[in-house]
Amino acid sequence: MTLNDYQEIEKELTPSAKSANIYVSVESDDDVMEISVLDENGNTVALISDRDIEKQEGFYRATITVDNPHLWSPGKAYLYSVKVGGSEYGADTIAGYHKLPPVAFTEEFQCEYLSEFNKVFDQLDFMIGEHVWAYCDFQTKQGLNRVDGNKKGVFTRNRQPKAAAFMLKDRWSVS
Repeated sequence: MTLNDYQEIEKELTPSAKSANIYVSVESDDDVMEISVLDENGNTVALISDRDIEKQEGFYRATITVDNPHLWSPGKAYLYSVKVGGSEYGADTIAGYHKLPPVAFTEEFQCEYLSEFNKVFDQLDFMIGEHVWAYCDFQTKQGLNRVDGNKKGVFTRNRQPKAAAFMLKDRWSVS
């Protein structure tokens, strides 16, 4: 037998598939979610965002289809990895507004709100990043749901830190 004969036999015996489905379930409220499937070389082979993901009872549930997938074999046990990034989570906060117990719009509430997300993120080994909304407060058009702009920033419009800025500094500081 020649090398070509062995290659033809290998092709006949190698299972194949046109697509593979990966099921993902991530708990989240109403924030932006992006899920990527990476092959063994780190190339993105499938990507979906919250616009394509079904949401039920606080969970994002998605089926991601990978076209022409590599199939599992004993020598390649980990063909794909799933990476999830969470972004644009935050709570409107009026700088200098404090109350105990924390209530909406207080700096304490913003810290508590961000801390709850952090607890979840810390348990997810597939989470590759987090992006708080927003760096600083900013002006928006006048409306009933915004008092003098968007207040979800961890800094004021004048770049003064709110309590959440110190909490995030501690979280993201390298020891």
